[in-house]
Amino acid sequence: MRSLIVNADDFGFTAAINRGITEAFEAGVVRSVSMMTGQPGWRDAVHRASAAGPELDIGLHFNLSVGAPVTRAPSLTDRRTGAFLPVKALVARALAGRVRPEEAEAECRAQAEQLHDAGVAISHFDGHLHLHLLPGIWTGVVATARALGRLPVRVPHERGWPRRGASPAGSLKQALLGAASAGALRKTPPPVAPLSFAGATLQGDDRYLSRLHAVIRTLPAGTSELMTHPGYVDGPLPGGDTYDVPREAELRALTSSQLRDWLDAAEVTLTSFRALTAQQHAHARSSAYAR
Repeated sequence: MRSLIVNADDFGFTAAINRGITEAFEAGVVRSVSMMTGQPGWRDAVHRASAAGPELDIGLHFNLSVGAPVTRAPSLTDRRTGAFLPVKALVARALAGRVRPEEAEAECRAQAEQLHDAGVAISHFDGHLHLHLLPGIWTGVVATARALGRLPVRVPHERGWPRRGASPAGSLKQALLGAASAGALRKTPPPVAPLSFAGATLQGDDRYLSRLHAVIRTLPAGTSELMTHPGYVDGPLPGGDTYDVPREAELRALTSSQLRDWLDAAEVTLTSFRALTAQQHAHARSSAYAR
């Protein structure tokens, strides 16, 4: 059996992105979103999440690069401004072992608490720009996921099949993500994770729809996650984010009738992080009883 979780990242980034993600959810393919707190579209996202009801899975899109932290986190911030470090500076600091794990965990818990206080029941964790994979950060995210119910944490490593036909830039991106994922997993495995992941090498590809078709046709057995970034862009994005025009292309693909036809033809079942968590927890219990 092949199951697919289609997750839309950046819910809460801007109201226009939220509008696009909501359209993708209402079209029926996107069943899960990852929400950012403290961004211009955050309150709008909370309202939309409430209107969507329990059919929509909502995870924390852990942010360490746009704006300022919820907590006092000197190892994650610019001491002059109090804002998060630029991405390159954060990566350099993390690779040098200068990110304090306790600060990263406290910030992750604080952002999760913001979702909880807004009435959101968290279903999974991932990270904006995949920064949750960095040394000194990953273990705190996993610890938070364990504490809140042994929830899934994204491992964005495309193992072969989604990478076919990727651009050189996409291949380089996935090589870096694969190395970061492997390093994170060596330290601490997540409580739950889909068996496979796709979406990173599709981002910004002019052939997005056709490559998405190829991913669906070659989906492996088990549960996979497809990361997407649908949305509308009506102005400059927070933090100087440059992923703009491709968001509308992804939205068109995710709301197309073709996509539903391809899923049906490939006999792929759409599922959710909550269903995955329940399934893996049940399997763990049955394995424990069998010993």
